[in-house]
Amino acid sequence: MKISVVMASYNGQKYILDQIQSILSQLRDGEELIISDDGSTDKTVDLINKIKDDRIKLVFGPSKGVIKNFEFAIKKAENEIIVLSDQDDVWINNRLEKIRNEFMGINNSLVYISNYELIDNNGEKINIKNSTFHKGIIRNLVKNSYVGALMAFSSELRTDIIPFPKKIAMHDQWIGLMNEIKGGHIFYSKSVEVQYRRHDSNLTGRNKKLTNVVKIRNRINMTKFIIERAVKRRYLLKWFRV
Repeated sequence: MKISVVMASYNGQKYILDQIQSILSQLRDGEELIISDDGSTDKTVDLINKIKDDRIKLVFGPSKGVIKNFEFAIKKAENEIIVLSDQDDVWINNRLEKIRNEFMGINNSLVYISNYELIDNNGEKINIKNSTFHKGIIRNLVKNSYVGALMAFSSELRTDIIPFPKKIAMHDQWIGLMNEIKGGHIFYSKSVEVQYRRHDSNLTGRNKKLTNVVKIRNRINMTKFIIERAVKRRYLLKWFRV
């Protein structure tokens, strides 16, 4: 099975080269790194174009924000395993090998979640206790533990998740919950595979506090979208079988 790494970029000139190199060092022939740029106004695109590697596929996203940019990039993936990537992290050397091994022999969709460590602007480790992953549709609606920068999933899941609903809080929660409602496999790797960079301009804005009103609204919307898509795909039928 081969891997397609999909990265959404936007004004990422400060860190993106470190992440690209950590990915390319693990990609095999026939695999790809799809970078969807969402209208960068800095030197991000120039830096990417200077890297001479046929495995890099630079495309230009819809300029509608990070969620639609990731959706656009996922649509371009050609291989069996899709691995999501932020533009400002660094991957540990054997991450993709572990992912390949876990997907071998799987006959249903699989979402793979890895552990991580926090680093600062300079790549120095931040000694803060990491949040842990937990399974469960209700638990992840209440407190989401699906983090895109740590995720890989089977390409067959793409028909269930695309198109992304217009008002979801984030795409990673949507992907994880759709896999759960489908009855797909879930694997959590406890080994640290990603150095997750925390800084003031994180693309996903995960370090920003949401008000309780916004959190409740997001949960209601996600529940609605999950039910609607599950009904459309007929996944809810199995939950009512005796």
